[in-house]
Amino acid sequence: MSLDRVLQPLVACLGNPVGGNPTQFVMTRLASEAELDWRFFTSQVPPELFETAFRGIQALGMSGAAILPPFESSVGRFLDSISPRAQALGKVQVVKWQAEQWVGDETISTAILRALTHRISAHAVSAQAVSAQVAQDDQNSEDAFTPQSIGVIGSMELANALQLALVDIPGDYAILHFDETLKHAKALSTVYPLKTPSDEPHDPSDPNFLGSDSPDLNFPDLNSPVLNSPVLNSPGTSAEEELVPKDRPLRALIIEQFESLASSSPQARNRLLMPGNFVQHPFAIFVPPTNGWTESTKDRSRWIEQIEAHRIEWIEEIEVLTHQFAINFEFWSGYEAPLDSIRESLEEYLQW
Repeated sequence: MSLDRVLQPLVACLGNPVGGNPTQFVMTRLASEAELDWRFFTSQVPPELFETAFRGIQALGMSGAAILPPFESSVGRFLDSISPRAQALGKVQVVKWQAEQWVGDETISTAILRALTHRISAHAVSAQAVSAQVAQDDQNSEDAFTPQSIGVIGSMELANALQLALVDIPGDYAILHFDETLKHAKALSTVYPLKTPSDEPHDPSDPNFLGSDSPDLNFPDLNSPVLNSPVLNSPGTSAEEELVPKDRPLRALIIEQFESLASSSPQARNRLLMPGNFVQHPFAIFVPPTNGWTESTKDRSRWIEQIEAHRIEWIEEIEVLTHQFAINFEFWSGYEAPLDSIRESLEEYLQW
């Protein structure tokens, strides 16, 4: 199959439901601004017809697709290669035809970390305006090499994907995963990702190799020793022990599950958010929902109140979504998209 057959590159957005998803709107505008003759379209696919729909995309020589719920965890068996991050997350969010094969990836973990580093850089620029350049250089050097943690209040799958995505950002960071009570944490060390069919050399005897003769080319069991034995190097802490390592204070808290408040006590939240657990300018990052729309829930409002009370700067979902759409556009087209344009389009579409 070759994209030479296609006069106009086409990218589909497949999901169910798809109402309220801004992908087609934002990507179409970006393609127009970049003067690219690309077309993006959205299709609501009945779950029982997803294989037919995706096989159609492949047969017609389309350039790629955005994969929305409920298909993110089932598209893997139709692909030739899946990134280690997507394997860790257990989801494929974007696919494309590349180098004579269909490849899949996830982009939320990289988007979260880019949003964080983008905001850190903005702080550095502000600090530079009010301090001597040499002092700022010293601060940047310290920020880049001082060991720090990034806490995750959410799924272990997201924590694993973030651990893999750390290689793409500067700094000495480690991922710290909190349980739903916020009383215990587990530190993640190096993740040894499963290999995909695109990895070389191929060794069929390697238990980490996900070969093309695998019946479904599907995701591994995230509870298997293959992933978890090298990942979790701490059994957690008791209420009396140190929650956040003093030698790795938190640079950021990534909040995926606002409902964790329902399972945590005020004492646990206050213990987590105490200033001694954080660096001087910490952030809280809210993970956008898969449909791109954020509802004003009671749990979300309570988190914002707690965060602001502890003087933690928060990064809202639309900022993460902006970076994710930029990564998606570059994944498909190879072009770097302007963040300001994406943010403007998202605000317009979502009425943010």
